[in-house]
Amino acid sequence: RTVLDSDGPRSALLETSALIDARTDVARSCHPVVHSLGHAAYETFGFDGAFDGMLGTDDARLLRICNAAYLHGIIELRLDSATDETELGAEAARIERDVCQKLTNVDMGVWECRHGIGHGVVQFVRNRSDLAALKRAVEICGDGTLGGSYASSCENGLWMDHFASVRMSLTSDTFDFDDASPTVTNCDAYANHR
Repeated sequence: RTVLDSDGPRSALLETSALIDARTDVARSCHPVVHSLGHAAYETFGFDGAFDGMLGTDDARLLRICNAAYLHGIIELRLDSATDETELGAEAARIERDVCQKLTNVDMGVWECRHGIGHGVVQFVRNRSDLAALKRAVEICGDGTLGGSYASSCENGLWMDHFASVRMSLTSDTFDFDDASPTVTNCDAYANHR
């Protein structure tokens, strides 16, 4: 991440590509790391800045390293930030026009870009479904449906299950188990949509 912050996305991808070429252990496990690099670039430089002028140039090949994980990471965060399905559709169309169609010079570039749109669509739907499921579970715990007076314990169990399953889907390489901020962020997101 240091290279990304100091020298930008293109330099970070060049260094990552060299590391993948030099070390088979890195090559075998690069997808989640490079996906995270795409997330970090999007969060640091914004959507357009994460591409660092590479679209339509020979350096666009860097967007394909490790099965286009970087490209997918950027696209999925962009689409997941849509406020509704209308905005999701508009953003997907913009990505098709402004990104996918500028990857015609990269082997499978257009296909990988559209594949990344699929990543973003499922993230958009899944994240909103999770929120709806959590909201309904809290309602069931507290509205008497279960016939008991144990709403607090019930809610405690649903939150433990939710956060345990979220954490189980991540690896220690990509998730700091001592950092409570993702849990706080999820709680804040729920509270703001309640």
